[in-house]
Amino acid sequence: MVERPRPVQDNRPKGQKKLAHLNALRAFEAVVRNMSFAKASEELNVTPGAISQQIKLLEDYYGIRLFRREGRRIALTEDASKIAPTLTAGFDLLARATAVLQANRGGGVVRVTCPPTFAVKWLAPRLGEFAIDHPGIQVSVESDGRLVDLRREEPDVGIRYGGGSWRGLTAERLFDEKLTPVCSPSYLAACPIGSVEDLTKARLIHDLTMDSTGLDYPDWSTWFEMQELLVPQDGALRFSSSLAAIQAAVDGHGVILGRSTLVESELKEGRLIAAAGPTIASGYSYYLVTPDDGSLSSAVRTFRNWLLEEAAKFQREAGLD
Repeated sequence: MVERPRPVQDNRPKGQKKLAHLNALRAFEAVVRNMSFAKASEELNVTPGAISQQIKLLEDYYGIRLFRREGRRIALTEDASKIAPTLTAGFDLLARATAVLQANRGGGVVRVTCPPTFAVKWLAPRLGEFAIDHPGIQVSVESDGRLVDLRREEPDVGIRYGGGSWRGLTAERLFDEKLTPVCSPSYLAACPIGSVEDLTKARLIHDLTMDSTGLDYPDWSTWFEMQELLVPQDGALRFSSSLAAIQAAVDGHGVILGRSTLVESELKEGRLIAAAGPTIASGYSYYLVTPDDGSLSSAVRTFRNWLLEEAAKFQREAGLD
């Protein structure tokens, strides 16, 4: 005779309501942290309307108001202010518990989040070697450009670009980045560039990817200012994607301020070559980031060690030391 599992006793005080609508509580906590329905919807990958519905569900269930409008901004009500810190702490504890379970299960999956062009140009070409050396570990790369919260979402590790300080994360520097004027051999043959002044007559390709990051990132204007020259505007091409900007340079449409990390293969294969002018530092670096609670599975630790070794090798070979 098969013994049936015993029901779990409910020892809560009589009259205490059950924990209801966990997704709605998560939506509320995300709005509180971002103080924005739109940003919360991006974080949770749902529509702003869905967030509003979840908030209304909570308000109806508990019979309280959680937010009030102040012009175009939102503010917490007194009731919401009382529960918000405890709720955030609770979700942090849940995330840590999940991380511990994942770290102890001995799985062979590593989930990585990183910028799209970095994934294509730097990480993907190296993952084949990792797969050969570690056949039991599966690597899943998320590269949709969204800034993922590693404490609450699926990815185990992230690769981020910036100054190296992110709340709740341990950051380990991978390598720096330099910027150099580069173009295709065909463009250089058609439009010889023998000096910095010649670049004022060249067709410039602007990569606008970093404009939305909030970083004080150097661009063509910065580069020309450092040479005490005005940046030319005639005939310039502008792209919101690094991949598109690099491809335009490869196709011979102008000169791009090439990022050492992203034009590595094009330079090695001769599809792009250095034009006249100095190389400048970007002022920022790529970092490997992990949750600061240190709960990493053996597979994630293996991937981390491999990535740090690959980064050190690239740093040396690219002359970034």
